[in-house]
Amino acid sequence: MSNATNRVLLIDDDEDDYLLTQTVFDDIPGGAYEVVWCQNFESGLEKLEQINFDVCLVDYRIGANSGVDLIKVANANGLQTPMILLTGLIEREIEFAATEVGAVDYLEKHALTPVLLDRAIRFAQAQAEARRSLAQQTNLLQATLDHTGTGIAALDSGDRLIACNTRFENIMIDAGAAAGEANCSDGNPAGESNVEETLRAMLDRRGDSVEDPLELSLSEDRTVQLRINGMPEGGRVVVAIDVTEHKKVERAYEILRETQERLVQSEKLAALGELVAGIAHEINTPVGVTLTGATQLQMETARVRQLYDTEELSAEDLEDFMDVTIETTDLMTVNCCRAAELIQSFKQMAVDQTGGERRTFDLAGYIDDLLVSLQPLLRTPQSQILVDFQPDILVDGYPGVLSQLLTNLITNSLTHAYDDADRGTINIAARLLDTDEVEIRFADDGKGIPPENVDRIFDPFFTTRRSSGGSGLGLSIAYNLASQALQGTLTCNSELGRGTAFVLRFPRKHPLSADEGRPRRTAGGQA
Repeated sequence: MSNATNRVLLIDDDEDDYLLTQTVFDDIPGGAYEVVWCQNFESGLEKLEQINFDVCLVDYRIGANSGVDLIKVANANGLQTPMILLTGLIEREIEFAATEVGAVDYLEKHALTPVLLDRAIRFAQAQAEARRSLAQQTNLLQATLDHTGTGIAALDSGDRLIACNTRFENIMIDAGAAAGEANCSDGNPAGESNVEETLRAMLDRRGDSVEDPLELSLSEDRTVQLRINGMPEGGRVVVAIDVTEHKKVERAYEILRETQERLVQSEKLAALGELVAGIAHEINTPVGVTLTGATQLQMETARVRQLYDTEELSAEDLEDFMDVTIETTDLMTVNCCRAAELIQSFKQMAVDQTGGERRTFDLAGYIDDLLVSLQPLLRTPQSQILVDFQPDILVDGYPGVLSQLLTNLITNSLTHAYDDADRGTINIAARLLDTDEVEIRFADDGKGIPPENVDRIFDPFFTTRRSSGGSGLGLSIAYNLASQALQGTLTCNSELGRGTAFVLRFPRKHPLSADEGRPRRTAGGQA
């Protein structure tokens, strides 16, 4: 026991009992107790409110009042003094009653000894300290929970509300009001202030499943999710999260994605239009030559027919006719084959890019067909695209994706690497790596990219040709196709004045099935 004096309040209407209790205190070794005596209910409560006592001993009978009632009133008034009930009666009901109202101990007067009294006071003080510490921790936890942006509630095994923070209470009030407005025609929603009742209604809607959150629409522009978790010892914890801003971001992202897809389609249609114009121009030459040859052959045939009909056809005329026929048909055949080759290449590119089907194809042959269709895009007749392919690379994947990616790279180089009159050379090399990955190296000998722009060329809508009609989509589309549709990588290395090089790597066999791997097009930026 500490040498400090402990102040004790004794509330007892019997003076003899007070003197006997004082004698017991006097016999406690150390004399560390100072006893203050009150004879009635009212004065005892007044003393408790005026002075901070270390402990209070209260008799079960205080005139017409009960010590149990005094303890109950003291605790209801927020008094922190530990209370011990004294009684001359040996009844278990009294002990239970005292414990229920907050007494920390129960002592029988006839069995009171210095040792027992000293021990009881020690125990009461320890209990009071433990209660204060628990109350402080509880208050701290409650304050912490009340200041969090997440609503939290604890339920027992019968789904009765044990505790909740202010945030949860406010959400349930709003949910009750929203439900009432939806169900009550008089405009006065029922159950608006009953948090537990509103929560139980929400849980009844949810059922026993806890896998998915329950979503509540509190208003047109406010959404809350209830996430329910069971506890091992029984009961449940309910977490209420306001996901309004998250929903807004999701919607904004969806709008952006739809806008990007529309931009991608516009970019593809613009590229397709340019390609069609180039193909039309390229096909015009062989078709024109074929038409000229057919016209010439028609005229020669008519001339020979007339000579034959008038019996003026000589052997020399017939020989001239056969020479012209052979020369003209040879010229027509060559040009028809050229036109057919261009049409077939263009047709295969169009099928792949619009269909997006997975198939196995020879890489070298496919890119050759692609380059045939892109030949009209070259700036000058002196410009060229050189290829160096490892033979027999069979790719199991999406040729249309690869076609669009390489078309974007070529178009980007032709647009940004060279001026209109410049002669340019683009080198494309492909090889199969030991990791069963395909590596395609794409390099031009153009102007290169300034160092401050190299890290931004794959950013959406970044372009240095905005004033000239650049959309800022080409390279970002290429990057997204490489990383998402082809499950690979696309990197860039450039030095100002010395050209730009891209390295594309992707699995030779696409890792996803045809249904899973159908590419999703995402818009991006062209340098």
